Amino acid sequence: MSDPKRPLRLLAIALGLAVLSLGCGRSGREEKTFAGLSKDFFEFYFENNPVSATAAGDHRYDDRMNDMSLDGRNGILDTQRDYLERLRRIDTSKLSAASRVDAQCLEENIEMFLLYDDDLRALDIEFDAYIDPL
Repeated sequence: MSDPKRPLRLLAIALGLAVLSLGCGRSGREEKTFAGLSKDFFEFYFENNPVSATAAGDHRYDDRMNDMSLDGRNGILDTQRDYLERLRRIDTSKLSAASRVDAQCLEENIEMFLLYDDDLRALDIEFDAYIDPL
């Protein structure tokens, strides 16, 4: 038995999928931008913080220690500022709910790194604690 409304239902489904795919196309670009940025950030972070990489289970940098020199730390701070600026240029309203949460977490973590390392200069204090006894 043939359903006379079947072609209309198929058309409605096809139009619905087309509309959904248009929305995905817009957010897809932002999703790809965010996914690439977050992947790049963590590659940068672990490469420049090998102790944290090892603690997180990434053993690619086990043969290194963190660069505690002023130049090394300032270079990391500059790069973190750049990542934060690039992250803030992403239109998070076009991200999936899960990616919006991830973007917020990443932004807050980078802000925390900058506060700890730049504003508080915590590493200066902690580093001095290691060399003062000498």
